[in-house]
Amino acid sequence: MKRYWKILSLCMVTVLVIGAFYTQSGLKAKENTKIDFKKVSGNDEEVAHLMINADLEVGNLYQSLQITNNETINLNSQSVFQKLARNSTVPVVNHLIEQYRTFMRGKEVNPNYFYEDKELVAFAAIITKDSRDSSFDIDLLNKKSKETTSFQLAVPKSQPYSWMEVVDVQVNDGNLKVIARGARAAGGSDLNIYTMNIDEQRVVRNEVVYTAPAVKNGWVEISVINDYYSIQPEKWLLFKVENYEDNQAQGEGEMAVDGEPKLVVNDVMVYDLENNQSKKIMAADEVLRSISNTSAIFQSTMYIPSIAASGFEVSKYDLEKDKWGKKLTVDLPIHTDNNIQYIKLMNGKVYIIQATNHHYTLSICDLLTGKSLYEGELIVKNTREGEHDFLFHVNDIGSVQ
Repeated sequence: MKRYWKILSLCMVTVLVIGAFYTQSGLKAKENTKIDFKKVSGNDEEVAHLMINADLEVGNLYQSLQITNNETINLNSQSVFQKLARNSTVPVVNHLIEQYRTFMRGKEVNPNYFYEDKELVAFAAIITKDSRDSSFDIDLLNKKSKETTSFQLAVPKSQPYSWMEVVDVQVNDGNLKVIARGARAAGGSDLNIYTMNIDEQRVVRNEVVYTAPAVKNGWVEISVINDYYSIQPEKWLLFKVENYEDNQAQGEGEMAVDGEPKLVVNDVMVYDLENNQSKKIMAADEVLRSISNTSAIFQSTMYIPSIAASGFEVSKYDLEKDKWGKKLTVDLPIHTDNNIQYIKLMNGKVYIIQATNHHYTLSICDLLTGKSLYEGELIVKNTREGEHDFLFHVNDIGSVQ
């Protein structure tokens, strides 16, 4: 009998928790903020399929928002069932979940692990039981036949690594390429590309495309610059390697850090995924430093946005010709320092959000010509009465169908 009372008590607590959740969600729903697109100039079609993921803080109210030209979704106010249905705030992953629910079931919603083209959806992750036992977990979905192929393969020569992570997945000419970063137990890092024949289900090539040596008093960073939110086919892999050393000074009985870390290696590399060739980008130090996760590659040209004294600029590098082109200058509605909050290069365009005194502008320009395609404002509406101060932080800009 005592056992049944425990079960009944647990059920009552569960009902109360769920009821409190829905009550709180209902109250929050009344405080939902709406973000409107207000066009100043340009074509409305430029924002018709645009999605902005952002965080908004108004007073003591914090909201995670998905913003489109039609609606603003407050993710905090969604019910349990809505959150379960959505699963992720990453549009490309939501697209896969909505269209291929069975295939996506149980998979980690990390865009780095997925690839999609007209015929195939691919998933690749690394499962590590210990330093001597790492394996690839591969799932492939044929869109036409709806058939799924799954297999696991041992990661070749994984013993030196204390941990590994997949940073991109690509498919080319019947081969699945898994790009993985590995931290060596002895220090330093490697960037590996594992090529697997899909039909034969075996690793046919294992290439270490870059080895970063250990730093005695410091650290090394290998950053893949390709768009984190993209799962589409790509020809080029762009990555940056930075080695930092701490300046050591003798303290009282121990060594202490003296001053800022020193950048001793600053390499920018590009790898041709179709021809399995890599090359180093040569440029002045200030140009290499400006290459970051806001840089992108479109049609074999690398675009590097930067803020200069003359305004907002985009440097261009032709990967096929190994040649720097003429810089592109972009006119912006606000010409003050340190007011660019977010930059995204996507679909051959540059998207820029600026902020001044809680005033937010959205600029969309063509990367080839620098021509303005859209100028507008993001209008924050329906904030609580008396609340005029708010913080608006953009996490990502993407597109929805």
